[in-house]
Amino acid sequence: MSSSITAANSLTHLHGTIALAGAGKMGGAMLTGWLAGGLDASRVMVVEPHPSEEINALAAKGVRLNPKDAGTADTLVLAVKPQMFREAGPALKPFVGPNTLVVSIMAGTNIAALEQVCGGMVVRAMPNTPAAIGRGITVAVPARSVSERGLGRWVVDPYLYPPQFLVLPRLALAFTNSFDTIRTSWFVCQALLFLVAAIGLTRWLGERAAVVWLLLIPAVFASPTSMLNMQFGQFHAAAVSMAAAAMVAFDIGWSASGGALLAFAILSKISPGILLVTLAVERRWRDMAWTFMGLAACTALGLLVLGAAPFSAFVTYEVPRLLSGEAFSFIDLPGQSTFIASRNFAITGIGARLHLLGLPSPTRGQFALVGWTFTALVIWLATRVQSEAHSRASRLIGWLALLNLAALRAPSAPSAYVTVPALWMLALLASQGRGRRWWPALIAVAWVVIVGPPPLPDRIDLVVSGVSQAMTVAVCVWAVLRASADLKVRPTNETVATNDGLTAAETPVRVRAQFPECRDRKACVPTM
Repeated sequence: MSSSITAANSLTHLHGTIALAGAGKMGGAMLTGWLAGGLDASRVMVVEPHPSEEINALAAKGVRLNPKDAGTADTLVLAVKPQMFREAGPALKPFVGPNTLVVSIMAGTNIAALEQVCGGMVVRAMPNTPAAIGRGITVAVPARSVSERGLGRWVVDPYLYPPQFLVLPRLALAFTNSFDTIRTSWFVCQALLFLVAAIGLTRWLGERAAVVWLLLIPAVFASPTSMLNMQFGQFHAAAVSMAAAAMVAFDIGWSASGGALLAFAILSKISPGILLVTLAVERRWRDMAWTFMGLAACTALGLLVLGAAPFSAFVTYEVPRLLSGEAFSFIDLPGQSTFIASRNFAITGIGARLHLLGLPSPTRGQFALVGWTFTALVIWLATRVQSEAHSRASRLIGWLALLNLAALRAPSAPSAYVTVPALWMLALLASQGRGRRWWPALIAVAWVVIVGPPPLPDRIDLVVSGVSQAMTVAVCVWAVLRASADLKVRPTNETVATNDGLTAAETPVRVRAQFPECRDRKACVPTM
């Protein structure tokens, strides 16, 4: 639901009392917004053991700070840190009556825990960062007892995208306020984008690779990974499709289209930015310039539609939480489902899996070093994927491998959707067997291991998921190095028949004539 204070007196007629537990950054920002919206300060109670000067100043205006024997509140808003909830929860029970609405904005604390500690009519809410300044989108999930009163139940997922991405839900809201309609349309649009990108690649790939790829598209589309990606409403598969299409557009000389696609993919998931390294190594400055212009255009559109507030909130609030890992702290909370940690394919998530298995695990600082080492590895691999590889299929395999590895650098990388690029990559690798009869069996085994089984008993699931993660990383690294090896063994002046009858030594001259941007490269080697 959208929250926007449109007038100074929008909360003037709100009845009942509100108790706010936790007046830190988000809690304090919400309190300031309520009062600015016209809420009567005498109706607000604040429970904060260490109030800031700003909160003390609000107390002087009528807000009741740490009241004793205040009685039950009509609404209790929980904005304490998740790790402090168990300790602070019992002190909040006096504020809760049978008809008190308990609204939690804490990440990772489920409804059952909230009902057990506080009671009341529980609703979990996840505001995005613009909510800190009174403008944003909040997803709410009520407990069953509240659902029976007609609010319904929805999946909660914190908003962790850059602010430019908010233009999409704003566009959807311009047509309808129905969540069911938006969710269904989102699924259909993602499925169509996936299929259009997949089928479009067949025109760019070589003949053999295109045939095998076309035959395996249904398997990729119907895989649990792809289906869960679209069922969850995740944008990962769509971002991968756009990033791969962008690199193909660059390859055929459509720099403007490629720049727009890659820019939006980067603003959607960040990790596709790894392809900028490949473009820089190849000195494809024109393609990079179009990408940066696309980034600037998307940002300008976001500012025009949303204003500057979401961008300010993202930079000052969300970015520090993303860098520190606090935005994903719910993964490590006590009592969290083992399955969540087990199926987290992030490199830095290995520590939680080792801990749950009872094995020695590195400290947070040591795993931070592991994360940055992995980042350096992915950047180095990005320098190895160059456009002069011997086939278009190898090039695309390399790009998809990089996209998958870069996605694993996030603090949270659920296997339910993050391995989509790996399945695309395996479908392309299936065409690379060159007559080896054991090759299809090898691809099939890798496919099954990466997709993984349904949920298993905790300890078994932890081990099996670790094997799946290791297979994903190993196959992606190998795919990039394989493309790099192909490049090294193929000299640029060899004589090989090409599709248009020219030799490989002659074709660069034709390519340079058609695409002037090739003139500043060391060579423009044709594809087979």
